[in-house]
Amino acid sequence: MLHRYDIVNLPEHYRAGLPKNFVFEFPAETAISMLTYHPEDVVAHIAPRPLLVIHSRGDDVVPVSESEHMAQAAGDNCELFIPESSNHFGSGESELIRVTLDWLGRHLPAVGK
Repeated sequence: MLHRYDIVNLPEHYRAGLPKNFVFEFPAETAISMLTYHPEDVVAHIAPRPLLVIHSRGDDVVPVSESEHMAQAAGDNCELFIPESSNHFGSGESELIRVTLDWLGRHLPAVGK
C-alpha cells in the first residue's frame, strides 16, 4: 500500500480542506496505472461527441500542458478552457460554473421547453 501523497504530491495548502474520511492508502497498482495511462492516446475516441477540458493555468499539482496535449489529441470536438486561476480543484469558482453551464447548454440543451 502506498500513501496518497507518495503517488501524487498534493501541496500542503490543499491538504487541510480534505474530508476526514478521505482515502489515504492505495495499492501499488493504482500508482502504476496512473503512471502508465495516457489519456491523449484514447481521447480521440470520444469524437464526434463534444468534450470540455478545464485546467487552471497555475495548477501546482498537474501541469497545464497535460490538458493542452489531451485537447490537441481530442481534435475539433474538444473545447479547452484555461482560467488564470491557480486552484487545482477549482470547483465552486463562478467562472468555472459559468463556462460549464454554457457548454452544457450548447451541447445538452433542455428538451421540451
